[in-house]
Amino acid sequence: MKQGTASTVWLTVGLALFYFLFNAVAGAQGWPFNLPGIKFEGFDHYAIALVATPIGLAVLSVLLWIGAGYARRSDSKSLKQRLPVPFKLGDPDSAFLHAAQLGAFVAFPAIALVSLYIKYLGGQFCRHAQTGGTGCGAAGYITAGVNWQHFAYVPFGMASKADEFIYQGKATYWPFWEAIGITAMWLLFVVALAWFLIAVFRSPATR
Repeated sequence: MKQGTASTVWLTVGLALFYFLFNAVAGAQGWPFNLPGIKFEGFDHYAIALVATPIGLAVLSVLLWIGAGYARRSDSKSLKQRLPVPFKLGDPDSAFLHAAQLGAFVAFPAIALVSLYIKYLGGQFCRHAQTGGTGCGAAGYITAGVNWQHFAYVPFGMASKADEFIYQGKATYWPFWEAIGITAMWLLFVVALAWFLIAVFRSPATR
C-alpha cells in the first residue's frame, strides 16, 4: 500500500473507530448522549460491551498495522515524518496534530476498550434450566457465572448448543470460548501496537 493510500485509510479507519467506540462506551455506561448515526438501541449495557469489544480490538489492530506499514515505507529520519499525515490535511511536522490524531485514533480506543472489556466481564451469563427461573433477563434461565467465571472451562459442544447459554440482556453466548477468544484478540492488539511502535521509532538505517 502506497503512503498516500495508507494515510487516507488510516484517517478513514481511525475516524470510524473513534465514532464506533465513543457510542459503544456511551451505551455501555448509560450516558445520556451519543454521536448521531451508530446506536445500540435495544441492547443491554453489558451486551453492548460484549459486542463492541472484539470488533473494536480487531479494527484497532488493523489500524496499527496500517500505521506500521506507513512508517516502514518512510525514509525520513524524523519521527514525525514516519507517522501518517495528521488528519490527511495537517502539517506533517506538527507535534500537536500528531498528538491529537494518536490520542483520537490509538489512545482513546485503547482506553475505551479496557472499559468495555471490564464491563463485559462484569455481566452475567446464564444457563437454560428445566426448573424455570429468570436469569439474564430471560425466562427459563438461571445465573451460571460472572466476572472471572467467564473463563471457567465449558466443553465446546455444551457451550455452542443452541439456547443453552445466554449473556446478560439475552444475547447469544458461548462461555469460556468467547472469553478466551476476546483475550486472544487483546494479545493480537499488543503485538500490533509493538509492531507500530518499533516501525515508528526505529531509524531508517536499521530497518
